[in-house]
Amino acid sequence: MSDTLLRHSNELISAAIESVKPEKLIPRKVRREGDLLILNGQPFDLGQYEHIWVVGAGKASAYMAYEIERILGERLSGGLVVTKYGYGKDCKRIRIREAGHPVIDENGIAASSELLQLVERAGKKDLVLCLISGGGSALLEKLPAGISLDDLKNVFEILLGCGASIEEVNTVRKHLSQVKGGRLAQAIAPATCVSLIISDVIGDPLEAIASGPTVPDPTTFADAWRVVEKYRLGEQ
Repeated sequence: MSDTLLRHSNELISAAIESVKPEKLIPRKVRREGDLLILNGQPFDLGQYEHIWVVGAGKASAYMAYEIERILGERLSGGLVVTKYGYGKDCKRIRIREAGHPVIDENGIAASSELLQLVERAGKKDLVLCLISGGGSALLEKLPAGISLDDLKNVFEILLGCGASIEEVNTVRKHLSQVKGGRLAQAIAPATCVSLIISDVIGDPLEAIASGPTVPDPTTFADAWRVVEKYRLGEQ
């Protein structure tokens, strides 16, 4: 590759990354006009909601939260987002919790529990904004009964070691979770749930970004088991 082509390629990559930084992306997609919140062109009358909460997970979630807090101001009731260690941002109304990534840790489990407790209190007259970005799979988790954090870590390491694709890894992950694959949206109901998602996946499949906590899951338990069988992992 010539020096000129390499320089142009680097410039294109840098421009693409710069364009999706929360401080530039959020103001382009979210604005407030009095009691009207406009999200990607869709208006929401804030006067119809008793509370507005912000939750989320991902490496960009704290910076997304900062921008949303700046836009909503005093109308924001509060919230909590989980981000990677060192990726926090000072917010006044939204709590920022840092946790392990790419391997989930006890802080991630604890922060996710707090987040779920918050959204489960939201009523049908509340609005919950979910800020999702890459890395959310490791940062947001509630384990089913009988499965430990060590169990989950072992499964993840085995899947990565066997050569499974990220789509296959996430298929298994979603079926060992009570928050992925749309289950966060279930916890938020009956409140109104609106997701703001920054994609790190080619083609932007919403169910794949952070393992799709607020979107329907097109995969099944049978699909997850087929991944296990494909790589002959049953004994492990």
